[in-house]
Amino acid sequence: MLQLARALATASQQGRHRSTARGGSAEFYDFRAYTPGDPTRLIDWRLLGRTDRAYLRRYRQESQVNLVLVVDASESMRFAGFDASAGTRRGRSKLRRACELAAALAYLAVKGGDRVGLVMAGCDSAALAPASGWPAMHRIVCRLDALLEASRASETRASVGATENPLEAGLRSAESVAPRSGIVVAFSDALDDSAAILSAFSRLRFAGGGSFAAAHAGRRDVALVQVLADDEVGWTASGAATLTDPESGLRIETDLQEVAASYREAIGLHIAAVRRGLVAAGGRHVLATLSRDPIDVLRSLLGS
Repeated sequence: MLQLARALATASQQGRHRSTARGGSAEFYDFRAYTPGDPTRLIDWRLLGRTDRAYLRRYRQESQVNLVLVVDASESMRFAGFDASAGTRRGRSKLRRACELAAALAYLAVKGGDRVGLVMAGCDSAALAPASGWPAMHRIVCRLDALLEASRASETRASVGATENPLEAGLRSAESVAPRSGIVVAFSDALDDSAAILSAFSRLRFAGGGSFAAAHAGRRDVALVQVLADDEVGWTASGAATLTDPESGLRIETDLQEVAASYREAIGLHIAAVRRGLVAAGGRHVLATLSRDPIDVLRSLLGS
């Protein structure tokens, strides 16, 4: 997982972020006139000698971001699509892709000197609070590798109650570990109720409740990478079948040809509603089908 994360991160050509805030670092930003009370150590003495006026040198501040990754580990994330011609499931699951993207983003954060944490929704695993350095990266990769191994062994089971969907529970857990000025990126198929998902993102982004509290407590940046199998987006099928919900175990006997068109319309409306709601809240939405190049997904997420 670590080698793949490094390869994806490098290919996405993203490096350390830079803040527009000014402070004390190695990179000069600009000058401003000296006023009484300013630290004299910042005075440019050569400029004072040439102009007979005192100016301060200002420097660009590099801020350390706190990034929390939320990976949906619920049952539906095991789905990889179905190869109708071969009568078999495809190899790479949504969970696998979510872990790969999360690991690559963690690598970018650690390489840039930022702090990164992890929440795994839908399974019994303690959250990792944001930490910096390669030991933090190692802990995250080990946790993700263990999750994938448990998934292959069919050991992972949804642990949230029926009243709360896995992504909602994961975002709620992220509230407890993500600083109010941090960034939370979730990787999920987000196939639960869109209103509940958007409500959870809204609570996470506007920490503190009312407008006054939100304005003074800071706002988290939020993003959702919606990982879906291609079959889930453009499903075409015919014939009788039994459909099973992997989360609840509910079974439905149906004729696929009759429901396929309605399903495609419904999933399109659901994706659009989630995207629209996130953008309205100031968040970001990226659709990551399993056929989409993960490097392209990272670039879309990072805004390049």
